[in-house]
Amino acid sequence: MTHINRDRLVDHFIQLVQIDSESRNEKAIAQALSEQLGELGFTVHKLPVPDEVSNGFNVYARLKGSIEDSIVLSCHMDTVTPGIGIEPIIEDGIIRSKGNTILGGDDKSGIAAIMEAVRCIQSENLDHKTIELAFTVHEEGGLFGSEHFDMSFITSDKAIVLDTGGPIGTIVNAAPGQQKIVANIKGRPAHAGLAPEEGISAIQVAADAITQMKLLRIDEETTANIGIVEGGNATNIVMPELKIVAEARSLNGDKLDAQVNHMVETF
Repeated sequence: MTHINRDRLVDHFIQLVQIDSESRNEKAIAQALSEQLGELGFTVHKLPVPDEVSNGFNVYARLKGSIEDSIVLSCHMDTVTPGIGIEPIIEDGIIRSKGNTILGGDDKSGIAAIMEAVRCIQSENLDHKTIELAFTVHEEGGLFGSEHFDMSFITSDKAIVLDTGGPIGTIVNAAPGQQKIVANIKGRPAHAGLAPEEGISAIQVAADAITQMKLLRIDEETTANIGIVEGGNATNIVMPELKIVAEARSLNGDKLDAQVNHMVETF
């Protein structure tokens, strides 16, 4: 059985969270991990992404194994805000931030776990499959690093992404697809007190549409929600324009498409 070096794991995690890496600013963490993986014997590739995605780069690394087959292990390198100047503190065996920032465990705990596993394999000279690592930028807010990851480097047909909540050992084997809908409804302004009949209320049009929609829990695989409604300037003006932002999610691609089409057609 492989024995985890707890002190080494904690030290590495502490080191990682102290590297500033808020979304779109992952250059420092990507460079640090590239160097560390090179020292572990990985062949490392720095994969470019568009400037608007990040000032850093995606990282692909490969460690040839002695056992046939391979597997991809993946994490994202960015954190949410506030993630600048993180000061980790260990209290009663629990790692916390000082309090004025996040800790950055999402997803640097996953990165630290992967690299500790590799160090254990190497220190005990264990046979292993080929290990492929995919570390991505700008996951928070839209999986933009994954979207621009050069998949031509990946050779394995299986992957484990270390990035979820729940009890230790939880395995998520499916995730819903998601689509966003932005609807701009245009009415006609009029003075609400003098001549409201001359106007067309955008919010009334929207309300009529929304009451005909299937929303919230659609079935065991599918959900839909209207989360943002923006419009109006004054109570004495018939609302001339309204913006609605909605989403649909499903574990079934056909159901997702059907729900999105339903919402779009109803609008």
